[in-house]
Amino acid sequence: MLIQWHFTGIKTIEARSMAFYTDLSEKSKVHGDDFKTR
Repeated sequence: MLIQWHFTGIKTIEARSMAFYTDLSEKSKVHGDDFKTR
């Protein structure tokens, strides 16, 4: 039970960090395009 909970916790953290990095890369992409058009 504890192992299963721990595994789920790791998956949640991984999903969160993946979403965070995806959001970050999307923002930097937008900033990069904005910078190019100026």
